Amino acid sequence: MTLMKRNHDRFFLAVSVSLVTCAVYLPSLWNDFVLWDDDRYVYNNLHIRSLDLAFFKWAFTDVSEHFWQPLTWVFHAMDHAIWGLNPAGHHLSSIVLHALNTALVVFLAIRLLEAAGGTRALSGASTAPNGRSVLIAAGVTGLLFGIHPLQVESVAWVTAKHDLLFTFFFLLSGLTYLKYAAGREAEAVQKAPGAVFLHKQYLLSFVFFILSLSSKPAAVVLPAVLLILDWHPLHRLRSWKDLVWPLIEKLPFVVPGLFVSMATVAVHQAQGGMATLESMPLLSRLLVSAKALVLYLWKTLFPISLVPYYPYPKEISFGSFEYLFAVLLLIVITGACIMMMKKRPAVLAVLLFSLVTLFPVLGIFKVRDVFMADRYMYLPLVGLALLSGGAAGSVWERVESTRNKRWMARTITGLSAAAICAVLAYATVHQVPVWRNTIALWTYVIEKEPERVLSAHINRGWAYKEQGMFDLAMEDFTTAIAIDSASAYLAYNNRGVLLKELGQIEAALEDFNSAIALEPTHYLAYGNRGLLFVVMGQYDRAERDFTATISFNPSYADAFISRAVLYQETGRIDLSLADLDRAILLNPYSVDAYLNRGVVLAKLGEFDRALSDYDKANSLNGSDYLVYFNRGILHERMDRAREAIEDYTAALSSAPDSADIHVKRGDLYLRTGQKELAEADYRTACQMQSQAGCRSLRLFLKQ
Repeated sequence: MTLMKRNHDRFFLAVSVSLVTCAVYLPSLWNDFVLWDDDRYVYNNLHIRSLDLAFFKWAFTDVSEHFWQPLTWVFHAMDHAIWGLNPAGHHLSSIVLHALNTALVVFLAIRLLEAAGGTRALSGASTAPNGRSVLIAAGVTGLLFGIHPLQVESVAWVTAKHDLLFTFFFLLSGLTYLKYAAGREAEAVQKAPGAVFLHKQYLLSFVFFILSLSSKPAAVVLPAVLLILDWHPLHRLRSWKDLVWPLIEKLPFVVPGLFVSMATVAVHQAQGGMATLESMPLLSRLLVSAKALVLYLWKTLFPISLVPYYPYPKEISFGSFEYLFAVLLLIVITGACIMMMKKRPAVLAVLLFSLVTLFPVLGIFKVRDVFMADRYMYLPLVGLALLSGGAAGSVWERVESTRNKRWMARTITGLSAAAICAVLAYATVHQVPVWRNTIALWTYVIEKEPERVLSAHINRGWAYKEQGMFDLAMEDFTTAIAIDSASAYLAYNNRGVLLKELGQIEAALEDFNSAIALEPTHYLAYGNRGLLFVVMGQYDRAERDFTATISFNPSYADAFISRAVLYQETGRIDLSLADLDRAILLNPYSVDAYLNRGVVLAKLGEFDRALSDYDKANSLNGSDYLVYFNRGILHERMDRAREAIEDYTAALSSAPDSADIHVKRGDLYLRTGQKELAEADYRTACQMQSQAGCRSLRLFLKQ
């Protein structure tokens, strides 16, 4: 087989597997965003709505999601620049990324299998690689990685795009490292150590690692993965003394990884993310991690009952069967891998790879509200898929060596592989609709984990509220409180917001008070209670709550805006302006901040600055009628009747039922001699039961 033909076959295989993967995930294009971090990452994230200098400054300094991920933010911003808030576009980019990762897995499998000596090396044989069996093994590896139901969460959930992105660069880094380390160049640079840092493939591997690290801190494990590759299949570590040079090679990878790891831990500590460790003994964390590892293996082999949310166990005991069984099974598996290390080192290498890539999310150092997640298996699945693919290639070689009834063996083998892939594809296609929308997602979780997942009822309840299904929303919030009233401060807060909208002021106040009593630093509850106090006319108490919100979360721009509006209502214009300046500094994409500052500046007589703020608000959201309305008022005060009429007309296109705008535009039409248009606006306002509209119409008709 010529080199050109071989490369053509590999490329064709990778593209084919990627296209199959794309086809399986196409149903996710009809999925919406979901209320589970998609709001913070995408549709309510004003930062990603423009690719300007302010955005890049924010992206490279933001740690609001507990870790540093600037490249992920850039990718979300690019998605928004192309697709806006059309969820289909965001899902399409996820599908494409996953397909690219699948292609990279195929190439990686080919390179690893060739380095290991072919597929039969998995069974202990030492033979030259068989080209066809390697391609079959790589194809099966790619398919298992691409269409496995465990991958649905990473692909169908927009927020999980950082898993796709960091894996893309992680795989590229591994591939370029293999190209460097598997060749004679690695031996050459070992004789001149300084040359390694200038080697093209080595430098590319490092650059891809930095990009992976910039997408998600989980990439810090790459140096350990590269050491595993050095051991097998590259055979660069035959004894302990061989370890020195590979360790030196990995130092440039370790330093930025260590820095990001320390920064991530510091952020978690500062934001309270590590607090639960103090009350969770190390033994308990290890037991839960052991249980998670066994379940990951089980769900890889039998991907059934996949749930987006696996709540952290409440009762953990070494004497419990599930934990004792998990520990014993892991000991047996590890022992078996060590015993077969000489004949089948690939098995131990895969086990080490899975452990290393899962390590950051096992919960040993950070206890989450979940103890495992399907998305955590996105990268670790590469190893298990490779082991299965290699076994498939080995079986094919044995079939090819069969003399009797070879056609039957081929048929049975091919049909068996096709059946397995078909079952996986079917399961994946039926798992994708779980992420169809917020209500579908959390309804599925509630059905799988009844009365256990507090946040499922809270999130579904909020989705019901947003869709105007207030009775169902109230039921979910109340159910969440009943599940665990001691931890349901967010449910109390959300129910309070709903009760406020329903006009049940006293009940809403009681819920906000309950939320604050349960979580005295819950800044949202203070802010919402402050807004309630404004409705009640209790401005002093509202001001105290807004100030408390700011003290608990000084970067929460909306609290400054709420307090600024209160200052404006009570005549403290200078304080209002200062708060709005601060809000814009914190969030330069806040339409409300620019709109309200424009109002304040107009009151101060600074018309040009006010107009600039209205223009900025309009550029951020061209459909907000209040921006046009207030700018129209300003233009009117500046004797710019034509511009004011244009703004009022634009405002009416977004709010056609606003009688006040019709009256104001009618006044301008009358002032500029357009009497027929003025009469039409007055008449429309009067038909809307506007007293001002009817009065203006009567005066107009008397003329």
